[in-house]
Amino acid sequence: MEKQVKSFLDFLKIEKKMSLNTLQSYERDVLQFNKYLNENKLNYSKIKQEDIKEYLKHLQQIGKKTSSISRSLASIRSFYQFEVRNKKVKANPTEGVQAPKVEKVDYSRGAFRMGDTVEANFDVNIKSDVIESTNIDLVGV
Repeated sequence: MEKQVKSFLDFLKIEKKMSLNTLQSYERDVLQFNKYLNENKLNYSKIKQEDIKEYLKHLQQIGKKTSSISRSLASIRSFYQFEVRNKKVKANPTEGVQAPKVEKVDYSRGAFRMGDTVEANFDVNIKSDVIESTNIDLVGV
């Protein structure tokens, strides 16, 4: 499968013009999947939808975040689409497999988003050069 992964990554780099970070993510996800297949003595060209579901469960059991599992499935799905297009496999085993749902944070309950400004009600006596050397916006101080 290593040869197929290299062809897939070359395709993403040359044809799709993906960034280095994206390529590294795809490579990491597909190679991790390949390792799982080897450990479980599964042939990548003969796996079924149930094997994909078992792999996703495996990722969850080893503590992967839902967002990482979803990204991994997307990478594997793209790999198999490439393989089907190039007639290396007959069917895409990821077809019909749902990505796990990523929980959304309810910001109305007081959670903060990156970049939010927080007001503090306390007296502070800090030299301005210290404030300027940090990346903190002090509002109303």
